[in-house]
Amino acid sequence: MRIRCLLVLLAVILSGCGSKPPSDSELIAEFHSHRANFGRLGELVKQYPLLSRLTQRPGSGLQALHDGLNVSAVIEYSFLLERTDTNRSLSGIDGLRARAIFVAYDPFCGLAGCTTDLRGYALDPEEPQPQVANLARWKPSDTPGSGYIAFRPLESGWFLFHMQLEN
Repeated sequence: MRIRCLLVLLAVILSGCGSKPPSDSELIAEFHSHRANFGRLGELVKQYPLLSRLTQRPGSGLQALHDGLNVSAVIEYSFLLERTDTNRSLSGIDGLRARAIFVAYDPFCGLAGCTTDLRGYALDPEEPQPQVANLARWKPSDTPGSGYIAFRPLESGWFLFHMQLEN
């Protein structure tokens, strides 16, 4: 029984490292297929900025409710995160300042160590630089001095982002 539990745990720890990050075209298609949901997420976070801290993790909304946010807004925002499959475990990223971040890809690399690519959507980022034509091919060394985050414009304040860290 212990061996089975250890094997399951090991499989869970290592599973994220083999997953392939989505391409720009996949993220763009996902954005457009859920355009109304992303639009509503943007409206809600503009009205209630603290919502931008929520994730899909159980209990995430409790802190927002404790901070005095509107119950129906917390419920709707949480539902929309599930519909858009964003912010499964992260809702913000150090070094990326925006009205809201919607993380679409955040692999768990744990003990095995691997390159971590975080990808998703940023609403009204403060300084969306550098902007590149293809985030899937971008590497921080492509734009020296720009750091470890790059952007690709989508539409009216929305951007794709790619953050690359090496462990």
